[in-house]
Amino acid sequence: VDYVTNRRLREALLDGHSMEAQFMPGADNDASKDICVMSAMQSGGMGIILPAGSGDICWWVSVSPNGVNRWCKVSSGVVPRKGEYYHVVGIWDKAAGKALLYVNGELKGSSDASGELVQPATNDYKWLCVGGDTAKDAAESAFNGDVALARVYDAVLDESAVKALWDEAGKDFGKSVTDIQDVLYLPECNVSAGSMIPVSATGLRGVAPRWAATATT
Repeated sequence: VDYVTNRRLREALLDGHSMEAQFMPGADNDASKDICVMSAMQSGGMGIILPAGSGDICWWVSVSPNGVNRWCKVSSGVVPRKGEYYHVVGIWDKAAGKALLYVNGELKGSSDASGELVQPATNDYKWLCVGGDTAKDAAESAFNGDVALARVYDAVLDESAVKALWDEAGKDFGKSVTDIQDVLYLPECNVSAGSMIPVSATGLRGVAPRWAATATT
């Protein structure tokens, strides 16, 4: 979601905001590297992330008190498990100078986050990535799994609003009827809209084991 030219969205983030995501890991937790569920974090920004080392659900936001940039990192202590859905809300409250993190409707952590929001340094990185983190002309720190819900609010949600979102969120997503295995993951695949992405796996219904999908973004 590009916000370089979307001045309304860009400016709406500056006075406090909330980010909501509901996701399910599709692979066992790999704490050897950063994994981003939904973020825009390149020399500034914010995001919901499973960081290297801990692998738990975290909310990061970059702020600048007194002109000094720093990352405010809020940890939940909740390490997501493969096949389970988690509802997450990260909040930056500029007025209170706080960052807060909720998982499944419960407050899991908070931290000082006073100052101004630091946005990514260049326009190349001013976009929100669902299922990864922003990089120039591509995404990185990709998430393996399902992101069922992704929203950003121009509001600092209070506890009752977060609990209402959790109550309204889907709880029973069922199970996939297609057992896809032996997926070949490409180390890098830069594509443009309308181009073809080669996919290789077994278990795809009604198609050959190797097929091509059309990129829409």
